[in-house]
Amino acid sequence: MPPKYINWQTLSGIISVALSSCTVEYLRVDLSAFIHSYRTALWFIKDAPIYCLTQQLIIAFDQTDALAKPGILRGWQPSLPSFLLAIPKGLIHTPDATEVDYLTVSCSDCDYPSWNYGKWSNIEIKPFALKHSRYFQIGTVDYYETVWTSGTGVENDGTLIYDENENFNKYTISIDDKVFLQRIRNLVINVLLTLGFVPTLLMPVTDSEVKIKSKKLCRAIGVFLM
Repeated sequence: MPPKYINWQTLSGIISVALSSCTVEYLRVDLSAFIHSYRTALWFIKDAPIYCLTQQLIIAFDQTDALAKPGILRGWQPSLPSFLLAIPKGLIHTPDATEVDYLTVSCSDCDYPSWNYGKWSNIEIKPFALKHSRYFQIGTVDYYETVWTSGTGVENDGTLIYDENENFNKYTISIDDKVFLQRIRNLVINVLLTLGFVPTLLMPVTDSEVKIKSKKLCRAIGVFLM
C-alpha cells in the first residue's frame, strides 16, 4: 500500500473482525455492523481489487454532483462484485470530526447471484434475496469505530432508488450524517462511472510507490485511480 493510505496491519484487523462477524447470527446483534462485516468479508473472499483514490480525483468528484443528474447510471452494468477504495488520510471527515480511510463497495446484479456468495476456509457467506435488479452498497468504519453504511438501488433507466429520510435500525440519521452519506454516495457513483466508462484513468501502483509485504492480502490488486 502506498504511504498516506490505510496500512496492511489496520486493514488486516478490519478483515479479521469482518470474517468473525459476518454470519447471520451476528445480524441479530447489530445490523449495521453485520452489513459492513458481510460486505468486507465478501470483498476479501472474492479476491477483489483495491483502488487507491488520489487527492486530485476526490476533489474533482466532490465538484461533480452525480446525485443531482437524472438517470446518472443509465447504461451502467456492474463489472465486478466488490472493490475497496483506499482514501488518502485526512481527506474525508465524518460529522464527528474523525475520518475514514477506506470504503468497501459491493455491487449486486440479479443476473449474477454468485456475486453475493463466497466461501473461505470454514466461513461461508450466503446470499440474500435482492430487492433491486442492480444495487450497490457502501460500508466503512471511522476512527471512532462508528460503522457507516449506505445502499442504493438502480432502475433500468439509471434512476437511483434511495430514501433520504429513512433512519437505520435504531439509529437516527442527523442532517449532518445525511450530508456525509451524500458525499460518500456521490464519490462512489463517480467511481462506478469511471470504472465503467473511463478506464484510462486507471494506473497500476508501482513497486517504488509501496512497501511490499508478502501477506495474503497482497493477492488483491492495487490500482491508482488518477
